[in-house]
Amino acid sequence: MLRRKGVLFMLFFSLATNIASQSSEESPFTVRPKSEPYYVSEGEQGVVLECSFSTKFSNKSRYESSWTAVTGDVPRHLTRNEISFMKSRYDLLADDGRYNLRIKRVELLRDNGKFYCTILDKESGSQKSVAAMVIVVVPPNKPVITRQPSGAIHENELVSIECQSSSGNPPPSFSWIFNNNTVVPEGWHQERNATSASQPSFSLLQWRAGAYDNDAYLSCRVWNQALPKGEYKSVITNRLNVLYGPRVQAGPVPEYNVEEGEKVELTCTADGNPPPSQFEWYHLATGERFPAATWQFVAEKRHAGDFRCTAINSVESGVDKLTLNVLYGPILKVKEMLNPAEGDSITLECVVDANPAPDSVSWSGPNGVVHKGPRFTIDSVTKSHSGNYTCSATNTLTVFSARTDSVVRSGQAVTLVDVLRRPGRAAITGSSSSIVVGGHAKLTCRADDVGSPQAEYRWASPATGGTYGSLDGSTLTVEHATITDNGEYRCMPHNKIGDGEEGVFILQVIEPAKIIRPLPDNRVFNAGEAAVSMFCEAQGYPAPIIKWRKDGNDIISTDESHWYVRSEQRANSCSKGEFCTIPVVSTLKFAEALLWNDKGNYSCIAENGVQDQAASSWVLVNVIHEPVILNERYPTDALAAADVSSTAHISCLASSRPRPKFIWMRNSTEIRDGEGRYAIRTSPVPKKIDEYESVLTISDLTEYDHGSYLCRVANGLGSKADVIIKLQSKAKPQSPRDVRLISFSSTWLLVGWRAGFNGGAEQQFQFEYRKVNPWKGSPDGTEPTTITIGTRNASTQTLYWQEGEFTIRSRRSVAWAIFTVFNMTNLMPQSTYWLRLRARNVFGESDWTPITTATTADVTETSEIPRPHSLLYNADEKAIHFEAPESNRSLCLMLFVSAGDDYAKGATDSGALWRTVDCFTEGPIADMDSANRFKARFCYVQNISLCSEGSDVLVSSAFVSSGWKYAAPAGVGAFIVVLFVLLLIICCRTKHDTTSKTTTTKKTFVAEERRPVVSAPLPQSETKNTIVHGSQTDSGIFTLGSLPNSTPSANQQTTYSQAYPISGGETGVDNWCTNEDAYDYSNDPYLCDYNNQFITGHDSFAGPPSLQSNPNYGVYFDGFTTHDGQPLSEHRSSIDAPQATMYDIHEDSDETSYTGNGSRRVMREIIV
Repeated sequence: MLRRKGVLFMLFFSLATNIASQSSEESPFTVRPKSEPYYVSEGEQGVVLECSFSTKFSNKSRYESSWTAVTGDVPRHLTRNEISFMKSRYDLLADDGRYNLRIKRVELLRDNGKFYCTILDKESGSQKSVAAMVIVVVPPNKPVITRQPSGAIHENELVSIECQSSSGNPPPSFSWIFNNNTVVPEGWHQERNATSASQPSFSLLQWRAGAYDNDAYLSCRVWNQALPKGEYKSVITNRLNVLYGPRVQAGPVPEYNVEEGEKVELTCTADGNPPPSQFEWYHLATGERFPAATWQFVAEKRHAGDFRCTAINSVESGVDKLTLNVLYGPILKVKEMLNPAEGDSITLECVVDANPAPDSVSWSGPNGVVHKGPRFTIDSVTKSHSGNYTCSATNTLTVFSARTDSVVRSGQAVTLVDVLRRPGRAAITGSSSSIVVGGHAKLTCRADDVGSPQAEYRWASPATGGTYGSLDGSTLTVEHATITDNGEYRCMPHNKIGDGEEGVFILQVIEPAKIIRPLPDNRVFNAGEAAVSMFCEAQGYPAPIIKWRKDGNDIISTDESHWYVRSEQRANSCSKGEFCTIPVVSTLKFAEALLWNDKGNYSCIAENGVQDQAASSWVLVNVIHEPVILNERYPTDALAAADVSSTAHISCLASSRPRPKFIWMRNSTEIRDGEGRYAIRTSPVPKKIDEYESVLTISDLTEYDHGSYLCRVANGLGSKADVIIKLQSKAKPQSPRDVRLISFSSTWLLVGWRAGFNGGAEQQFQFEYRKVNPWKGSPDGTEPTTITIGTRNASTQTLYWQEGEFTIRSRRSVAWAIFTVFNMTNLMPQSTYWLRLRARNVFGESDWTPITTATTADVTETSEIPRPHSLLYNADEKAIHFEAPESNRSLCLMLFVSAGDDYAKGATDSGALWRTVDCFTEGPIADMDSANRFKARFCYVQNISLCSEGSDVLVSSAFVSSGWKYAAPAGVGAFIVVLFVLLLIICCRTKHDTTSKTTTTKKTFVAEERRPVVSAPLPQSETKNTIVHGSQTDSGIFTLGSLPNSTPSANQQTTYSQAYPISGGETGVDNWCTNEDAYDYSNDPYLCDYNNQFITGHDSFAGPPSLQSNPNYGVYFDGFTTHDGQPLSEHRSSIDAPQATMYDIHEDSDETSYTGNGSRRVMREIIV
């Protein structure tokens, strides 16, 4: 029965296929089942197989439609037209030409096969069919490895591994993957799919094993449509054990370059299974062997060549090799010395051994001789050819240890060419050029050319009468020197060829100065006594210089001095040309009648060049004089302070000789010691000459006790002296007075002031200063630098009052004052500062002093620092680019700016106001506002007072537009043509209408400003000021209305040239200037540079000075520590203004004058 059904199905299928192949007929199908299989799962419901016919085939009487299923080679009729034969399992969806079949619930054995949709023409018997393939998917079982190597295999042996999987529908696909995720190529394995559901599918993998397969394993993976994409079922194999011989690598590199003397490390690495058990290195050139994987040694030339490494395991042996190249720098061989005669010909040869070969070989010798090549011939030798000739060779080594960079090695060898000749010029050096009597000196003679044969030496000295004697040797020692050893020492070098040129040395033997007629211990004079003199006599060699001092300060003898100092040598017994002791007498004469303050400790100091061996003598001078009150007055009366219920101490100071008597009075009534609450104690002032203090003590002070007290002093000579001392309650201190600049340099300002009354308590000073912004003309809004000044960080100096100004003491000196001085350090050169101060004690603070301006000096220039170059200010970026030169000391770029209106209006360089911005260590300098001009110097960071010459900074500007570029020259040309025509007409008319006249006119030409090529001068002084306004309130910031101190200070003069009166009522201000008024001429800080301090060519002092050396100020000064160490030498800055010289030239026409700074200006006179 089954066979019969099979035959019928084959006939049916053949007929259906035949009908479907007739492509010439019209296709009845409008919708066909999918060409790809329908993958469904068992139990899935509602699977629809689509099939639709065209309208032409809807005639049921002629056409018959049907569905047939073929599963397991067995056909089953499912439908015919609208009749369904298996309604419980399939639904027929037939309407409007559709003829779809829906599987209600999928079953594997029933539905896994092909479904045919067929249409049959009953008249012709032809039929057409379309098929739908339905696959009921079933996931495969996990694969298993059925065959694989069970033991070790050898390299290149064939490996077979088989994997199988069962129960999958459709049959699964196989893939193989190594454990390093390498996919095995498909050509390496073959698959055999199952022919039935009960049979497994197989995959056989085969390849020849390599060493790299050792310890590897594979994964066998299976997949079919029952599994999600990317999901597999897999199994792994055992790890492979592949036996292979050693694979050797000699290292570190195949071509191993090392330098001679360098440590070499040869490494031999090998991979094998089993691992290599033996290693051996073999040097082919020497036959040396080393039985280890690593061989270390120090490279020698003999080690160059091939090294072979062998590794052995139980399978076989492996070999690799490397080449060791031993590199070394040039080794030179030359003759050590040649000793030719003049006129001989010599050849210098240089043999070079190097690996690699040398890049260059050259000879160099005396007088800059250079010859390229290993062979150098001198045809005719002269004396000038003597000296060392050096052969130099270089090569380049590229060694493994240097990695990327090559190493340059060089070698040198020297041949001494010593031409037979006489010695050259001798030079004598001594341990000292001057010694004291009894000392010793060692003189050494050397010839600049020792000659050949080497020179010997003869000496001539004062001891030999100046002639060459038997003293031989290059050294001469003077022992236990006497004055007769002074003089000239000569040395003559000589050899068998001849004598050289002698050298001369002057030795000075000093007899230290000593006082032979000292001053008396004490001298007493009368005030008003005239023609008073004191004498001091000293002797020594050379003649001593005698100086006089009063109270430890030098006495300066000038035409305006209070003293005359005159020194003269006295006759001695020396003959001409001899050396002996010289006596000197010095006289100190008072140029005018003695005053009371001529008392003191006078000393004479004699010295003649021996350091720390000056001789001195001193005398205590007393002057008999009437009493002089020494109390400070504020301004007319002295002050004292004490609170009610406390004890008051009122001090009265006086100078007097003989001892004075003090009388205290109040309300015309004398106060006596011991009366009531009063006590009086009088005593000499310690460490003062003829000065006394009387202290009136009042216990249990009451309000009534406050008031004026009279201190009267008398000593029986002349008139009495008295002073009114006002006793008041303790209060805040008075404001300091007479703030002034004492002296200055490029990095410091020494400021002084007179302290006011301290209010009865110890006072300190609050000192503030700010640097002026060179663009704004006033300080920025930053907080000022504030310093508290007390006895620890300030000193005092005494100045004398003469004709309205403080000065040194002279004949007209009548008053003096003690100033407190403070040194402002670490300032910027050529910069203006605003400063003010106030006093304070435990009771409060005084008003601020008026604002004082002061400007530091310019720097000292040195040629050791190169000047800046290629400096450009970019106006768009507001930046200046620069690069500091190489230097052993770090440098910074000091930038100067000229931003004043004077320059913009055409002022000359010498009239421009230059100020320092800052010193910048790194470039570019950003956020730099524009200015009329910039200049710059390089300075030492550690000492900004020492700088290079200055250079201009070029300022970039916008280019002219292309249209104006041509229009401007054209316009100028047209103007010149018109002007020429007008002049021609005027000349013609003048000739015709007038006779010639000659008018002689004086002309003055003042040079037109010319800008220097590199550096324009910065001025050294300005004499300008600002005016005072402002309140007494304490805002803590600058306000523009602050009044600069009007007191002249140390070459910095105050000149109020504005049309504003100076109000004496404004004693102090508490506000700094604001930026809004920066360009108000009445407040311009440059206009208030009353200091006028830039003395052309040098700073005022080399450092914080010894003030008695100041030609303008006096004698008492406590001293300072030097901060910048500037030399006190005359110099001119490259930014100084040139000195102008006026020349007058008389011509027949205009007046012209020239100035020496190279400028010219023409001024025309208008004659009516």
